[in-house]
Amino acid sequence: MSTILKPVENAAPTEPTSSNKKSSSDQLVGEEEENISAKVNFLTSLKERWELWRMEREERIGPQREFEQILRRSKPVANRGVYAAILAHDWKRFLEIGVRDGSRTKQILKLAASRSPKETLVYTGVDLFEAAGETNPPHLSLKEAQQELAPLAGKARFLPGDPLSALKPQLKTLGSFDVIILSSGLDLEVIRKCWDLFMQLMHDNSVLLVEPAATVRRPRYRKLTSEDVLEIADKATN
Repeated sequence: MSTILKPVENAAPTEPTSSNKKSSSDQLVGEEEENISAKVNFLTSLKERWELWRMEREERIGPQREFEQILRRSKPVANRGVYAAILAHDWKRFLEIGVRDGSRTKQILKLAASRSPKETLVYTGVDLFEAAGETNPPHLSLKEAQQELAPLAGKARFLPGDPLSALKPQLKTLGSFDVIILSSGLDLEVIRKCWDLFMQLMHDNSVLLVEPAATVRRPRYRKLTSEDVLEIADKATN
């Protein structure tokens, strides 16, 4: 018995249903959104990394840039030598005779804090304060000095009066200093009597920086070692 094969009719192409169209469209939209989200996340991450790098760089370079500005632009010009010396040493104990308006003091302690922790800095300032009267620029009052300068060091003391009357009674409690800064314009007769005191406030590696007079054409601080001060003290007492 033979089998008769019937020709197979070509099936008509199946039209995609509306649900299939919607599913395919949703898939494309979803993929596109994922791509956009990935790009946004990448750009956000890149921006965050850039900001972090910029902040870290500013932390490294910012203070250096500030110190360079101090060394190049600070006035009076003679003070730049003091600031450069502070950046070159690990001085922690400072005696400043002649605080005046406190501008030099602020730079000194700021620069010193870049070399050593602020908590380790010891500062003593001697000045007439209110008793200085009318000056240009005006001297800080004792209260102003305590408010503006004391927070810049771990320990700060302010002794009102001339160097002789202020330092002599406190000599045993002051200890020695790494650097003594002697301002110009002080009573020379009083200073002549102070050299022995300065000697007692110095150790072997201490330096004393003498501010030049305002009339000097090329002002520069004079640097004295403990040996220099001892020699001057001997001459002053003879």
